[in-house]
Amino acid sequence: MPPSTCVRISRAGPRSTRATSTPARGGEEKPVDVAFVQLDQIARDEGLTSCAFIKLDIEHAEFPALRGGGQLLKDLRPVICFENTPRHAARLNGYTMAEFSGFFEDLDYDLYDIFLNKMTRRRLAYDKFLPSYYLACPAERGALSEAFIASAEAMAQAFMDTAEG
Repeated sequence: MPPSTCVRISRAGPRSTRATSTPARGGEEKPVDVAFVQLDQIARDEGLTSCAFIKLDIEHAEFPALRGGGQLLKDLRPVICFENTPRHAARLNGYTMAEFSGFFEDLDYDLYDIFLNKMTRRRLAYDKFLPSYYLACPAERGALSEAFIASAEAMAQAFMDTAEG
């Protein structure tokens, strides 16, 4: 089995991120500068005219990444799947839960948890336990259909069956 590495990310400046790399079995931490590019910049540079889906899992930096893609989300209206522990990520990145929910509301996106329950500003503010996986859908696509939910449940079950087998 190849060795694994744990990477911790922290902001180093306006255009870069500081990553600290630590071998999984101990050893010396080594800081590494990692340049980043905003999603809006990628869309401009690549001349994107369509984007159906975005998947993010970037260690508590999903919301800052989405903020850097506000124009892409407004113009191209992709569905977004992302991992985020909202309160912990908010503390790490200096935003509030009101800013988190307001971002999606301002862009007219509906936010769902991993169980496909609609997330509201109230749930985000007051629920004691929040899930870590979310789906954001442009509101003009309408509520998640029963067919979509059934399909998602079937895919999740197939994945679990494969993982167990």
